[in-house]
Amino acid sequence: MQVWVPANASGQVQRVGRRFAVVAVAGELATEAGFTSWPIDEATYAAKTCFQPWLDSRGGIGNAEDRAMLRQVRAVIQKDGDARFTNWDRANDDHAPKVMNRLGFRKPVKDSMGEFAGWDYYFLHKPFRSEVCNGFDSKAVLKILRNHRHLEIAKGRAFDIKQRLSGVGLMNCYCVKSSILKSESDD
Repeated sequence: MQVWVPANASGQVQRVGRRFAVVAVAGELATEAGFTSWPIDEATYAAKTCFQPWLDSRGGIGNAEDRAMLRQVRAVIQKDGDARFTNWDRANDDHAPKVMNRLGFRKPVKDSMGEFAGWDYYFLHKPFRSEVCNGFDSKAVLKILRNHRHLEIAKGRAFDIKQRLSGVGLMNCYCVKSSILKSESDD
């Protein structure tokens, strides 16, 4: 197991790796006792051959729930980015499309050359907790976003920033950076 499972693997990966290792050891003991006609190390090879695809299909050694949380936030942004976020630059424009069931605001991000590089998403607290985090603890989702550096945080705050939002006023909100859309490797 110590050869197959990295020390920094999540608890679930370690538990499954331990079970595959037990199967390997049981197979090797059965072979040694003459209960199989397998060559030495065949049971170990077979167990590893089964464990590796399980690990690959799981998506790696990290916590599966963490990846699911990141995927869920990313999916909401990808699905509702234009429809449920008010465009920061057009918030006071009477001709801008109206946003129904607003999740928040989206602000354009510029790269070092001053070119458009994506959007930062300013989520209102209530819809973030009830809709974006649906099925997950909102603090756990925010911790994962923070740990992956997808969350802008004000000094002295755990998860949010105070921002003046057009038509809403000064309020605390969660700023999910555009990096979340570019880093599917977090999954």
